[in-house]
This record gives sequence, C-alpha cells and structure tokens, in this order.
Amino acid sequence: MLFILYRDTVILSKLRENDVIKTNYELENFFMNYTIETIPTQQFAYMRRIGPYGEENYVLMATFKEWIQNNGLFNEDTVIYAVARDNPEMVAPGKCRYDVGISVVSTFPNSKDINIGSLFSGGKYMIFQIEHTIEGVNQFWMTFEDIFKQQNITNNVEKPILERYDKKLLDKGYCEMCVPLD
Repeated sequence: MLFILYRDTVILSKLRENDVIKTNYELENFFMNYTIETIPTQQFAYMRRIGPYGEENYVLMATFKEWIQNNGLFNEDTVIYAVARDNPEMVAPGKCRYDVGISVVSTFPNSKDINIGSLFSGGKYMIFQIEHTIEGVNQFWMTFEDIFKQQNITNNVEKPILERYDKKLLDKGYCEMCVPLD
C-alpha cells in the first residue's frame, strides 16, 4: 500500500500555527515512514498510573525504567510499551489510565511493585516511526486521524494506540506509534 499525502491545508495550517511542521516535505516524510506489523498478544510486567495525562506519565516511565534496570531487565533488546487506556474527552481526567510495561515470560515472578497481565490484544498494526521528541509525538497525535480519513484508512477504535520504545531506536532518537487496524 502506498501512503500518498495530499496537501491538506487544514492540517498544514494547524501544524504551522504551532510551529510543529514547516513544509509539505516534512509532513510527507512523517507519514511515509510506516510498516504494517502483526503484534502478538503477550504477557507484560507493567506499572499503571491513574490521573490526567501529562507530565506524570513521564514520571511513571522513569520509575518503570528504574525498576527494570534494578531487576536486570533493561538491555539492548528491551522494548517498552505504553498505553493510554482512556479517551480524556470521554473519561474524567482523574480516571484516565496510563500503563507502561515490557513483555515477560509466563513464569515471571510476582512483585509488589509491578502488575502482571496483558496490556493489549494482539493484531495487525500500522507502525509509524517518529522522532522521540515532544514535537514528534504532538505531530503524530495532531495529524494521524485526518490523514487516515483522507487516505480512507480505518483504524480499530476499540483498541488503544500503542507507544513503543525499542531501546535500539531510542538510542537513535526515535520511537514508534502503533495504530490498530483490526
């Protein structure tokens, strides 16, 4: 599938107002870098925070990274998933759930600091590699729905969009957003 972008003046003006993106070329490159991948259902060791999305999510991520480092689970092959469970337009901000976790084997020992379970159901996802910056993440959230509509691509709104942080990509300044397709 070719992902061709048309010059959408509404999207471009919204992005330019916030100085997130300056040229059509930047917008095209942002959405040209994707793959389709089947992600299996997995068991995770994860931490959850409940409350408004924002800076506290960064604190949770830092706490989780410290926990996996202290437990010998952080290495070159580490892939961290983050899942914003709730739409803050439909759920009170104080009840929004944000999970951060890594895949573990089924025999992973229980710990009082960590939850064990499934973070998401597997399936087909459209994977966007984006810059691991506030601007890169904001650019994704501000544009992907409009671009999907424009290209007549339907995502599965019953499943959450996943943030994926592969250590090898993070070292190069990138992360991934995984949009469920089925």
